[in-house]
Amino acid sequence: MGVITLAVQLVLLTVVGALLLIFVPGLPPDMKFEAYTVPPPLKLEGKLAPNAKLDRAELVFDGEFVGPESIAIRKDEVYTGVIGGYIIRYKNDKWEKIVQTGKPCAGYWEYGICGRPLGLRFEPSGKLLVADATQGLLRVDVDKKTVETLLPRNAKSDGSEQTLNFADDVDVTAKDGLIYFSDAGQFGTFGDSLIDMIGEPTGRLIEYDPKTKKSKALLTGIRFANGVQLSKNQDFLVLNEMGLSRVLKYHLKGPKKGTSEVLIDRLPGYPDNVRSNGKGGFYISLLTSRFAESPNMVEQIAPIPLVRKLILRFQCVLVKICEFVNLYAPNEYIEKAIVYIKHVGPFGDVTSYPDDVTIVEIDENGNILGSLQKKEGKIACISEIAIADKYTYLGSPFTSQLWRIKNEYIS
Repeated sequence: MGVITLAVQLVLLTVVGALLLIFVPGLPPDMKFEAYTVPPPLKLEGKLAPNAKLDRAELVFDGEFVGPESIAIRKDEVYTGVIGGYIIRYKNDKWEKIVQTGKPCAGYWEYGICGRPLGLRFEPSGKLLVADATQGLLRVDVDKKTVETLLPRNAKSDGSEQTLNFADDVDVTAKDGLIYFSDAGQFGTFGDSLIDMIGEPTGRLIEYDPKTKKSKALLTGIRFANGVQLSKNQDFLVLNEMGLSRVLKYHLKGPKKGTSEVLIDRLPGYPDNVRSNGKGGFYISLLTSRFAESPNMVEQIAPIPLVRKLILRFQCVLVKICEFVNLYAPNEYIEKAIVYIKHVGPFGDVTSYPDDVTIVEIDENGNILGSLQKKEGKIACISEIAIADKYTYLGSPFTSQLWRIKNEYIS
């Protein structure tokens, strides 16, 4: 009888605790929770039929660095940014650290200090633009090994009360040097991106003019704004809306200037970065897959605001408790625990998800041209594809591997 009583009491305490988390006003995260749906994904058939084009990919490095999310190429040099805040360069079969976007830190759990470079692009001048999740929009002189802050994190855009919070990807025009970049959302950053995936959609597309040093938001209310890519003629750009598994098209010129539309949706995975296919179209890298026959947790709870609110408030309360403890008894283990909770424990470890890889190729009108997939091998969690003269490079935000494949194998 005592066991039954105890079980009932535990259930009641759990229910009461859940109700308090849901309905007590002012608890973090202080945001709007509204129902939404993620349309079911396209099936892997037709031009998306499974293939083994990426099975011939070979390792460039394995274990030296972690999280080579984005790749920028200048002549015979390959650059990427990794966890720890480093921009690294690959040349003549050797890697070297060029700069650290932040300051020296104890380890990965202090990404807010050391920086987390995500999107990389070279300007026409030869300097490297970096969208850093915790430092803002940066410019790196890779020859002099210096870092310049163009727009720091927490900077306000002109005419907006929102501040730069989570710089994710970046592109730049060839003629006038206008910079376009994504701000994934107003609440999270690299370490706790779930809050911007299932919370209030606050992602943005931002234009920055280096000449006037002014920025303005072109699009707002995006559910996790991610990859950015200008079109071949630079009359429009595309923006990945990761939280809804779709790609938006924003017009920069012509009669539709200043307007946006959905270029392609129902992607069979969550789109990370998007890059040119070199033929006027785009390669969309899907970080993790989606399946019509088995909706994932995000898709299932999207229409249920109270469940999403409970999950995020429970997460935030645990983080606040750990931060309070760390304030009076600071130690590495508590800091690691905070990062672990923000990553939603084992659920946030995407490296444990199915390791299938899909990169969707589309034309400028959103028509599917084909895909790059793998059948066997260790390649996984691909965030970006970058085409060089001989090789195409494949990055990942979480693994310790950078891959490449001969262009002839994927053409």
